[in-house]
Amino acid sequence: MRTLRTGPAGLPPLTDEADKTQTSRHNADYVDNVRVFPVRRDPARIVADDYLCGYVGNTKDAYRRDLADYFAYCRAHELGALEATRSDVAGYLQTLRDVNRSASTVSRRLVALRGFYELAVTDYGLATSPTARIRIRRPRSLSRIRALNLHQLDAILAAADRAIPRTRGLAWLLATTGLRVSEACTARIDDISHRDNEPWLDVTCKGSVRRSVPLHHQTWTRLQMLVHSPTGPLFATRTGRCLDRQAAARDLAKVAADASIDTNFSPHVLRHTFVTLARQTGCSLEDVQDAAGHADPATTRAYDRTLQTHRDHPAHRILLELSDLDGSRVTVTGVRQGR
Repeated sequence: MRTLRTGPAGLPPLTDEADKTQTSRHNADYVDNVRVFPVRRDPARIVADDYLCGYVGNTKDAYRRDLADYFAYCRAHELGALEATRSDVAGYLQTLRDVNRSASTVSRRLVALRGFYELAVTDYGLATSPTARIRIRRPRSLSRIRALNLHQLDAILAAADRAIPRTRGLAWLLATTGLRVSEACTARIDDISHRDNEPWLDVTCKGSVRRSVPLHHQTWTRLQMLVHSPTGPLFATRTGRCLDRQAAARDLAKVAADASIDTNFSPHVLRHTFVTLARQTGCSLEDVQDAAGHADPATTRAYDRTLQTHRDHPAHRILLELSDLDGSRVTVTGVRQGR
């Protein structure tokens, strides 16, 4: 177990791993005359750095921002992050609600803090975690998810075929696999393999989980134009680096505009479209969940609301049954029609 030592009064605690030096030059000093001072790092930041090592990509960036915001709250209240109590953490979460942060943001902040404190307990000897008994019931959204219909998807793919090869391949990959744009942008040529003469792409998903997605003929035909060497990014810039998701979003927004898609388009709409149309065309909940990489089937089930019409709503059946009570038929709009 790694331990955190308390430093002299008035100074932050020290750890053996964190003892470093910094240099300071004064105008009167010669080049070789460098004054060396010890740097004492906040032990909470040491734990935070260790905790963040377990994540990559957007998740790591989000948790880093979450912890930075919490540390700023602790400083403002003259509170050591590793000395916080359950009421301190609950007070922080309440301040987030007071400034109208969304329930999902508050829930994610608690997840980040719980992981941070659990590591401090298991690896650094903190007595207890102040988040151990804090629970947040995160309400699931019941709104319809924004997705394209079949005609709009056809228009998007037709417009993509008029774009440059990189944009063309990216649009087809997102539309036919349901990958997140960040997962697609980090894909590499050497992650493509052939199994039983069928091409597959291995990608790194949320939580650093690796999974394989099939590259169907239409998609593979367009991606082959991007395979110029045995290794390297699949979607590369002119400098040979991976295309970043912001640039990908701009490229795909141009494709959507060319296809006359007037909705507020983003690359994630293609993921929503993949899941929604897969359910609409009769794919099972389990198959779509696996294809989309959803950990919880409730996430996949949420897309079914996009397919609902008035006839699918229970009110439709109730109103039809009411029609038998007085010999008239009650329509969904509430107008009674005689038989």
